[in-house]
Amino acid sequence: EYTFAPWKVVWREQALPFRAAVVGPAEDKVVIPDHKLMMVVAESEAEAHYLCGALNSLPVSAAVAAYTIETQISTHVLQHIRVPRFSREDPIHRHLASASGKAHGAMRNSDREQLRRAEAAIDRWAARLWDLEERHLEEMREFLRELGLPAGIARR
Repeated sequence: EYTFAPWKVVWREQALPFRAAVVGPAEDKVVIPDHKLMMVVAESEAEAHYLCGALNSLPVSAAVAAYTIETQISTHVLQHIRVPRFSREDPIHRHLASASGKAHGAMRNSDREQLRRAEAAIDRWAARLWDLEERHLEEMREFLRELGLPAGIARR
């Protein structure tokens, strides 16, 4: 049941910058995890995009870059970074899910400007999720720049 769940969030074990993606039933293939592809099952499209948005946010990118090496990220990301359980009633969760959905659409359409806006929204909502201020986000951007890593897909 887990392996064939319709909504999943996936990421590669060996990749910096850390990036997650939503895989849903509209895909023409079944994505099955192995020792190089990590996966978390979501109960809905909104939950998948919420988790993916949180994982692709600037705070998580900076945290993962701070304690991992490119050759081994694995599943421990969710053991070290607390992502609150998705709640449809929480407006922050809904906005983060919406921004992630827009980012995925922008990637499909190769729309870099829409992607930039969606990533900025993801970072703003993630900051609210974890009660961070803009100055914290700027420090994270600077940290990633010092490491030579992009602070978002659109900035690659």
